[in-house]
Amino acid sequence: MELINEILAFSAGEACRFSGVAFKRLDGWARSGFIVPSVQAPHADYHARRRYSFRDIVELTVARKLRDNIGVSLQALRTIQKILRRDYQAPFAQAWLITDGHDFFELREKQADITSVLHHPGQSKSCLPFAVLDIGRTVQELIAIAAAERDMTIQEIREKIAREERAQRQTTGRNAIPV
Repeated sequence: MELINEILAFSAGEACRFSGVAFKRLDGWARSGFIVPSVQAPHADYHARRRYSFRDIVELTVARKLRDNIGVSLQALRTIQKILRRDYQAPFAQAWLITDGHDFFELREKQADITSVLHHPGQSKSCLPFAVLDIGRTVQELIAIAAAERDMTIQEIREKIAREERAQRQTTGRNAIPV
């Protein structure tokens, strides 16, 4: 982990260790455009090493948990991501997703509404949750890992992430991840 322009930047190896995503899958997701490193990504005329932000690590972890623990196909993950990208910069790091085993639902706090994401996008639905992924808890686990790796306190990591989030909101006007 290093700082690039005051942003916590994680190498591909660190991204794998923190998120639990195997390097082959990480590489495949980055090459296909599914989840790409947002701090620094190689391109045709510049072969820099990939650098992932904390938000990228959260997104990778959530996508891995949805894929490995719940059995969501990559095709379904891509569809969910595509639909949620209109409202979230990092859909798997910011959206509250619930599943009933057949469909995925987004919980919108402001409207207190549950809408289908996969089978009937945008339609309000009632569902009996089968699985709920606690993104806040996932973020806290990743903060603790990052703090231990960097030999920093949890508070110092939170402050860096909060500064990055404020800067991100100012440039995009989008929501922040729960820190």
